[in-house]
Amino acid sequence: MRRLAPGILAVGLLVAACQGTEPRAGNEAPVAAPGTVTTSTIPREVTTRALDPRPGAAGIGDPLYPGLGNGGYDVVEYRIDLDVEPEMGTVRARTEVEAVALHDLSSFNLDLVGMEVRRVEVEVDGVRSPAAWRRAGRELVVEPDEAIAAGSTFVADVTYEGIPAPVPERAVPFAPGWRKVGDTIYVFDQPDGAAGWFPANDHPRDRAAVRLTVTVPDDVVVVSAGERTRRKVGAGRVEYRWVVEEPLAPYLLPLGIGPFEERSEPPAGSIPVTTWFDPDILEGLLDPFRRQGEIVQFFAERFGPYPFDRVGALVVEDDGLRAALETQEVSTYTSGSLAWGEAVVAHELAHQWFGDHVTVARWDDIWLNEGFATFSQWLWLEHDVGRDAYDRQVDRAYRVMSGLDRAESAGVSAGEAARQARRAFPPPDHPRADQLFTPSVYQRGGLTLVALRDLVGDEAVFDVLGEWVRRFGGGSATTEDFIALVEERLGTEAAELVRAFVDDPQIPPMPSRGLAPPG
Repeated sequence: MRRLAPGILAVGLLVAACQGTEPRAGNEAPVAAPGTVTTSTIPREVTTRALDPRPGAAGIGDPLYPGLGNGGYDVVEYRIDLDVEPEMGTVRARTEVEAVALHDLSSFNLDLVGMEVRRVEVEVDGVRSPAAWRRAGRELVVEPDEAIAAGSTFVADVTYEGIPAPVPERAVPFAPGWRKVGDTIYVFDQPDGAAGWFPANDHPRDRAAVRLTVTVPDDVVVVSAGERTRRKVGAGRVEYRWVVEEPLAPYLLPLGIGPFEERSEPPAGSIPVTTWFDPDILEGLLDPFRRQGEIVQFFAERFGPYPFDRVGALVVEDDGLRAALETQEVSTYTSGSLAWGEAVVAHELAHQWFGDHVTVARWDDIWLNEGFATFSQWLWLEHDVGRDAYDRQVDRAYRVMSGLDRAESAGVSAGEAARQARRAFPPPDHPRADQLFTPSVYQRGGLTLVALRDLVGDEAVFDVLGEWVRRFGGGSATTEDFIALVEERLGTEAAELVRAFVDDPQIPPMPSRGLAPPG
């Protein structure tokens, strides 16, 4: 995700009214260790035995966001059915969450913020029955009639309605989630906005397939990822169905509802490329999207094959939000973000490898997404404009991150400039929740890979990035996983360099470039 200057947003979540009965108390479920590749699998055969049920954990175990996601199950597929009135912004919805129990479950949680829940049913072994449920903050707590055995596949069927709204979040200076601008609706769900419009295990560690069905007036277009079908379902109404077979993290599901126009772009080899855009956006601003296929092919030569079946962009009018998000297959851009030109397109396309195909196992490893995409953006600049342009970008970023720019232009001492830079730009790994998308995560994260490239050369650095995608693609990983891979392929010196760039309070020098912190 790329945006303007960072900010801190205080979070205040209202506790929703409760219904249903209270689930029984119990211990939290164990969670997968960071770095575990957690793709949904066919469950093992369930044996007949005495059950030892306990509630699934209310969080998946993220150290930065302990309340996000849920334990006790692994989602296989979301089947989301929305009936939307775009003019009013109202939604009538039903979502089926198909999942596999990871231990015997007496109850389990789904992340859901706002909306009014009407009914919850649970199906196990083909038997469906109403379930008790209650709301607790951003949690929908579900207690089925009978415990669910470990290894069983079950379906949680939730019927709900209302006007979805963005979810207050301290990580970004806006509320992520469902956004309505004029006659257009779109979603910006990073890090936890998906729970504002469908019940989910809302954490990147749990990826799942999606079947999204949206019914709208027949003059409205619905955009998402996957295979699309459209059919009439009544007077003045149409149904769009998007089937996403490649499992994704909930925040990466794109959605646009509005009067969009569609434009085919030059393909990325055999991969089709499409841009959907609001017709009020000036045509000249859309020029960078014509090169999406070319950018994808450039990255594929360095990182490995493009991981999905389609390439696309959804460009929406904004309400002051200047941002872009790497939603899977179809990145989402507000019109304000187009001021960044082709750089933002390259950045979001790189995320299809780094962030979408390989997701973070913990939100505080977000530099693995943003630093990698920033480095990739600079690589495209080098390819398109020349090495001097790349070097100037690197030099500029280092001077900001180190404090050299302050020492040279702000009239402060070298030591004070370095201290100010350390405070303003802390190490990119393990940021606080309110520093998830600060410049250090992007710029110093990108400089980490520049320094690694300077040390080992192009062939070696692209070998490591390609192996990163091959080894962890379709799953999630951590900074420790990356450092271990660097040490395995490139040796101890390279691994120590990466660790210093992402962990040391002061950015290390880049001697081959004649750069070092002031003082």
